[in-house]
Amino acid sequence: MPEPGCRDADEVPEVAALLAACRRAVEAAIPSAVVFEGRRYFLAVRLVTAFDVFDAPGAAEPLIRGAALSLDVFGHRPGH
Repeated sequence: MPEPGCRDADEVPEVAALLAACRRAVEAAIPSAVVFEGRRYFLAVRLVTAFDVFDAPGAAEPLIRGAALSLDVFGHRPGH
């Protein structure tokens, strides 16, 4: 892991790729709709995520800490 501090993804491509894979996993779990009191509502979700990535389930400290900001909208887009 690089020294602590803020880095652009271009500076550490392997770490950026791991965080991107984590973000894709989170995105895949976002529903496109939710039912509330018998009515269906459609979602558009923007992500601001902070990740602590561990190399083992019982690890005391994360291998990587990172964040990903989303300009994309995931889920249902009305009118499509």
